[in-house]
Amino acid sequence: MDTNIRLMVVVQKLNMTFNSTMGKNISDLGLTTSEFIVLAHLNNKEKEKIQNLAKIAFVTSGTATYIVNKLINQGYVMKNQDDRDKRVFWISITDNGE
Repeated sequence: MDTNIRLMVVVQKLNMTFNSTMGKNISDLGLTTSEFIVLAHLNNKEKEKIQNLAKIAFVTSGTATYIVNKLINQGYVMKNQDDRDKRVFWISITDNGE
């Protein structure tokens, strides 16, 4: 079997195992896996840019913006504009999101 195909099989098995165990727990919280990843990362960081959250969650920056806006509406995170560069927004976790 080709190495790439073996790797794909292993990744698929890991994904299935994750979804059958953690996926249910995450969905019980009313979150998607990507939302959970963002919250888990922010729980260990003071603040983060949306672009970095996109990389961590393996989504586009547009999808990361959607995720962050959804988490803001749920009261789990907040967005603050950078004091020096008004184009930059920092995302941080709230007490409700911890």
